[in-house]
Amino acid sequence: MSGAICRDTSCLIFKYLEDQNLGAMIENPITRIIIQRIAIAFVDDTDFYTNGPEYEAKMQLIMDIYTKLYEATGGKIQQSKILFYCWRWIYLNGKQKIIPLEATIEVHGQVIASLDVTQSTRTLGVHLNPALSWKGQFEVMRKKMDTSIKKLMNMEINTYQAAIYFNVYMIKSVYFGCGIVKLNKQQEKELRQIYEEPMLIKLGLSRKYSRTVLYSRKSALGVGLMLPSTLLAVLKLKLYIGNMRKLGNTAEAIQVQLDYQEVEAGRVVTIGEDPELRYWKGT
Repeated sequence: MSGAICRDTSCLIFKYLEDQNLGAMIENPITRIIIQRIAIAFVDDTDFYTNGPEYEAKMQLIMDIYTKLYEATGGKIQQSKILFYCWRWIYLNGKQKIIPLEATIEVHGQVIASLDVTQSTRTLGVHLNPALSWKGQFEVMRKKMDTSIKKLMNMEINTYQAAIYFNVYMIKSVYFGCGIVKLNKQQEKELRQIYEEPMLIKLGLSRKYSRTVLYSRKSALGVGLMLPSTLLAVLKLKLYIGNMRKLGNTAEAIQVQLDYQEVEAGRVVTIGEDPELRYWKGT
């Protein structure tokens, strides 16, 4: 199918699922407003959601409806690409803890079991899992950084061109889609060890030269790089502000998550509104 036909067909299928009250129903713990999440779709990639006590039966029903309608309109389901997770969140001392659940669905006679919540899968270019571990994505970033820096070292370019290559090409490639990624200090250190020394050499400096030149502003004759942690923070802020301004489904989901955190933390006012009122301990 063409892109336009595929888009229109998918929208009709999603509307039908919405009318059947399928998907995940999420209630805001403060406003009590309920939002319905059916799916996130991007070209040929579709992620469905469901929740509640009968989640396994609802998942099967969604797949049955989607498979029949999609294939009836000329589409084709690739069973090898079908995968799913099942879990539930609980709060312990104000912190989220994931509890893995097991389930199976059947597609064209093939039984598919849920994945372990610690197993990362690739979604829209980012490797993630429900347990919010970024080990899989870090390995991808590390390999991309290593490959890109080796290419840079073999290029016959001057120092100015090397800085542009790093800031424009390498950064966009390595950090693609990483506005939701979080790295620990050791992972950030490993990333920096890959590129700092080669960059200094490419700039015609000693490998023992101060790394400050890499992160200094260009107006101060530096390269103008950002530390990985700073760059990820900037990407997160852009993603957060952009979605909250649009006031769409993603903004609603972010707001629900923030409200859950406030309730579980015992806050009686919005976080950041009253710095003197810290926590409220209920009975």
